[in-house]
Amino acid sequence: MNETFSKLVKELQAIVGEGNATDDRAICTSYSRDQHWYFVPAKNPACVVRPGTKEEVRAVLMLANTHKIPVIPYSTGINVRGLTIPVHDGSILLDLSRMNRILEINPDMKTATVEPGVTFGMLLEQTQKYKLRPAFPDAPLTVSVLANYYLRGIYQTSAADGHDHTISYEMILPNGETLKTGSRALSEMPYFRYGVGPDFAGMFCAHPGTCGVVTELTAKLY
Repeated sequence: MNETFSKLVKELQAIVGEGNATDDRAICTSYSRDQHWYFVPAKNPACVVRPGTKEEVRAVLMLANTHKIPVIPYSTGINVRGLTIPVHDGSILLDLSRMNRILEINPDMKTATVEPGVTFGMLLEQTQKYKLRPAFPDAPLTVSVLANYYLRGIYQTSAADGHDHTISYEMILPNGETLKTGSRALSEMPYFRYGVGPDFAGMFCAHPGTCGVVTELTAKLY
């Protein structure tokens, strides 16, 4: 690891804490493969960063943007098709699993707002208290709700895909600005898919972190 990147790791540690940013080779290697290991070549990220808040995500993205360093978002680790495997040398793997809060369950609006590290199992445990449930994908309960819906996961029992269960989300762009879709853009109420103007939720769906990092998502409950 060159001296410049070692300095960058120190800056990342200052943002997320010393124990949450590392260029340790063994740790980086543990992120080098996914479920499709047999046809996606393994490649190590240069470092792994584990933010705990969206403000830390913002600071990491702005730092990476300044140095023109690729960033790969990673949620709960049930990944396929190489979506979280680095393409370029010197990439940052942004592990969002520490951001695992259910921010709101609204039984009246039948919605849940979650961070990237919330799994379907975690959400179901809480929504059952209201006799509600999320739509389940063809995937384990350990899959991220946010990532599956946002990346249009497949549902065997419905013609809809994951994005049809998405109402709105909040994305942090590489320059640190925040993009809010649907009614989030107009108020603090994230319960409506469409706001004024273009459907930005549809415009940015299904990109695996190439435009920014989604830190909150509001989904339908049933």
